[in-house]
Amino acid sequence: MDSVIMNGHWNGADKSVSTFKTPSHLLLNEKREFEAFGYEAEKRYLELYQQGRHLRCFFFKRFKTKLASSQAIKMSLNLKDENGKPIPALKVFAAAIRFLKSHLLNALRMRGKEVATEDIKWMVTVPAFWNDVSKQFIRQAAIQAGIPAERLKLALEAEVASVFCQNMKGVGKLPIHGVGTTYCVADIGGGTTDVVFHVKRQDGRIKEMNRGGGCSAGSGHIDNAFLQFLVRVLGAPAVREFLDEQKVELLELLRDFEGNKCQLSTSQKNALSVKIPVGLERICRKIHKGETMNSLIAKSVYRDKIKVADNKLHFEPSIFYDFVRSACADIARCIKAVLSEKNARDCSILILVGGMAGSNVVQDVLKTELEGKTNIQRIIVPPEPELAILKGAVMFGHQPRSIFQRVIRYTYGLRKAKLFNPDVHPEDRMVALHGIDFITDVFCPFISAGSRAPVGFMSYDSLTSIEPFQKVIEIDVYFSSDLNPTYVTDKNTWLLGKIEYQIPNPSREERTIYIEFIFGDTELLINITDRKTAARFKNTFPEIEK
Repeated sequence: MDSVIMNGHWNGADKSVSTFKTPSHLLLNEKREFEAFGYEAEKRYLELYQQGRHLRCFFFKRFKTKLASSQAIKMSLNLKDENGKPIPALKVFAAAIRFLKSHLLNALRMRGKEVATEDIKWMVTVPAFWNDVSKQFIRQAAIQAGIPAERLKLALEAEVASVFCQNMKGVGKLPIHGVGTTYCVADIGGGTTDVVFHVKRQDGRIKEMNRGGGCSAGSGHIDNAFLQFLVRVLGAPAVREFLDEQKVELLELLRDFEGNKCQLSTSQKNALSVKIPVGLERICRKIHKGETMNSLIAKSVYRDKIKVADNKLHFEPSIFYDFVRSACADIARCIKAVLSEKNARDCSILILVGGMAGSNVVQDVLKTELEGKTNIQRIIVPPEPELAILKGAVMFGHQPRSIFQRVIRYTYGLRKAKLFNPDVHPEDRMVALHGIDFITDVFCPFISAGSRAPVGFMSYDSLTSIEPFQKVIEIDVYFSSDLNPTYVTDKNTWLLGKIEYQIPNPSREERTIYIEFIFGDTELLINITDRKTAARFKNTFPEIEK
């Protein structure tokens, strides 16, 4: 069944916006139970505001980007809603995934198909540049939402967009199907940009050629550029008070602004307008001692490009182009960083996907930023680019072997104890155990950042007990953005997770376990073998620190 037909359109609160994707907005009631998602969440929140009940509930906007901003995510991580009230992040993500799961099952039921959760292979997409901790968090949220762990697979967003493009046929066929063709895919979403560099193999499968990249830049940054513009015109104190005290009016203002973003094009001639919030006008008069917004604009550098009429701000299109250029500058830097690596410098094809890719203003700005400044000679946008990830994830679920190789983005290692060597180790790290001096926080890498790993690639290591009758061997897995960290406490080094292996029948003799780290898939897998008993534990994965 076609994924677009199954998904249908999502309509904005005022019906002026209709999209195949809905924003990651979530509304929970005062009991922290699910109330609504996407545009519907925004609509109901505004209704609650009009009733004076909005402070009792929890409203979250674009919460997915929160996982891209921290390496040290824990299960106990809290997110603050739009009114500053904290709630466990896991509950927020699980509620959103549970809704999407139910939405699909209900859509199938309406078509006369009763399908059990256990009969579906569930694909959950995440940015390719996310680290393993963020991926684990999403996995746990999906499991908490009722998706069976064994039926769940994470899909990397820009990567599955590449799978989608490789499978396009007929009119939509792209010039990337030739064996040996290299190309870059940039997924430009609401809050992040995700970039991968691929090559087509002889057997039709895809090889990742470098670590790719990503950044927290997307459609939301155009909104930020608009708010910064208001700061320049109205002053920081007025805008700050408006942001802090008029949350609902801010929501309405950005929704109005979103409608303008959607209709903006390079051929735009008519002025674009947004309704002036009553609260913003009132705050401006208070802060600026009675001055109107009109008089503040008249004193600004924008006086010839903006006017106030009918309680609206009317903009020349060039102002909106500047908002887009501001966001696209960060996106272009992210793409350039991937293309600057040695093996990608000759790449001449860039494919744009995601919610922003369909904008011809975005396309023109990126063309200006990249063509002539990199080797990019052609920028391609497939039909319905906002659906490339959705469709690609479905294709990847059916063809998981379509990706032959991935590039490791971090250096991974175990925390190990080594005998203290005064010529090498600092004395303040020395720990005495049973009369023997050790260093207990050494980072021992088992694979380095930049390594190319075919799917199923294994790296091996081992751990040995350090005291008689030891009951537990701790497997502490760390990762680092540095190539050769020395200690697990080094800067840019983070705990990925812990596994406690319970030693059966502890004895005086040393006990050793062998560990297989399986790379090349979308998630790291770990197998453990006990040398003495030959017992094997498959697919054990470290849990996020609580």
